Amino acid sequence: MTGEEDFICPSTAPPGATVFQVTATSYRTGFLGLVRLRDGHEEGAFRELLYALFSARTPQETIEATRGLMATAELYGGAAVHPGAVSYITPVLGPGSYMVLEYRDFQGPLGREPERGQEHVRTLTVTEPVTATDAAAATGSTATLTTRETAEGPRFELHGQPRAGSPVRCVNHVTQPDEAIIYRVPDDSVTEEDVHAFFNSDMSMTPPFSINAPLGTPPISPDGDIWVTMPTQPGRYVAASWVGSLEDGRPMAAHGQHLIFHVTT
Repeated sequence: MTGEEDFICPSTAPPGATVFQVTATSYRTGFLGLVRLRDGHEEGAFRELLYALFSARTPQETIEATRGLMATAELYGGAAVHPGAVSYITPVLGPGSYMVLEYRDFQGPLGREPERGQEHVRTLTVTEPVTATDAAAATGSTATLTTRETAEGPRFELHGQPRAGSPVRCVNHVTQPDEAIIYRVPDDSVTEEDVHAFFNSDMSMTPPFSINAPLGTPPISPDGDIWVTMPTQPGRYVAASWVGSLEDGRPMAAHGQHLIFHVTT
């Protein structure tokens, strides 16, 4: 649970596929991340890289901070939630020490703006040996949302049919961290072109989706995956990535990485 004052998470977890429930009590929180530092790297340096990424003023600063994060840590994704929403994530974890964190704490006015060193960050330890686990069977996943490289750049591919309240496996098969933030599209007339126009605007136009009710997962490292169970209802949704491209620092969605899809009963 992530909120203005409280940040509650377990200190230990079993190995393999483990289900975590994620909730938020404030709109200034709700982007939960699961991270593992690479050997030889320190938590303080990782925190500073997050601040550098979210405060970047130029494309080159975005690219340099993203490359720094890639070298410093492995990103396991997480959950985007908002007050009233309950999501579940199922990462597959090996033995070791992980960080559970609130990304919004590093995003200036979008978050709580805590004092440096007071961000919502906790340690999660997996101590037991890894056991063979069929994560897909454990979660009952009915759909897979994958990011792949194409001739036009990274794009989402959806396989299977997402069902209301059922798990979706999110997979990153591109060469940089990427995310799948999912929003409800209440207007049936909204098209991919409308979504593309929003991400290529100065963000002053009205979003063609419910931007204040995000779901999905924050960034996942290349070749990583996570199962996310969201409180979706039947209807239209869009998956989009706000992650800055390593080519020019602009959001991946501005390059065309967004996908409208249907959720059924």
